[in-house]
Amino acid sequence: MLVITVVVTAIVAAWRTGSLRPLWAIVVAPIGQMVWMIIQWRAVGSPNASLHAQALWFNKFIWFRTPFRSLWHVLTERSAWSDSQAVMAAGALVFVSISTVLAIRFALRNRGVIPLEWWLYSAGVILFALSAFWPHSILRYTLVAFPLYAAAWHNAPRWCTVPGLAFCGAAMGAIGFAAFFGAVSPLGAPFAP
Repeated sequence: MLVITVVVTAIVAAWRTGSLRPLWAIVVAPIGQMVWMIIQWRAVGSPNASLHAQALWFNKFIWFRTPFRSLWHVLTERSAWSDSQAVMAAGALVFVSISTVLAIRFALRNRGVIPLEWWLYSAGVILFALSAFWPHSILRYTLVAFPLYAAAWHNAPRWCTVPGLAFCGAAMGAIGFAAFFGAVSPLGAPFAP
């Protein structure tokens, strides 16, 4: 998504300025990925070793089913609260949904304040995050959508700063506790009532 965002941003910048200089970003953007592929190739003999590793973990994209299934599970079954994976996936879906609505509200009230590249990057990483096969990965994947969260937070009233920071700190602590507890017993969770 980062490379796609850079490509679109460079093309728009070149169009607006009439200069070809921004197009150099298109050449530079994929270098990190190419270096990573060379490292994998030299280390284990395949430039796509990380993809092969994901396949061995049975990790794949199942477009948007996992977070919605997890949310339904958490809302309809009391026993789901003891499944940390379902709770974290449901929490991620709720968090992303609220942040998206707040960011869109902010964008509609303040046209042009949120750049196109923020929207493109945020939308792309959220689509990928909500498509993960394993529920426990979804919350972690959504953290890279920071531009969306920044826009949503900017829209919040000033009096919300302290309660909002307290809530975010408590949520991070709960997620951290669940993750550490899950390392001992992956299917157990401290969320059970």
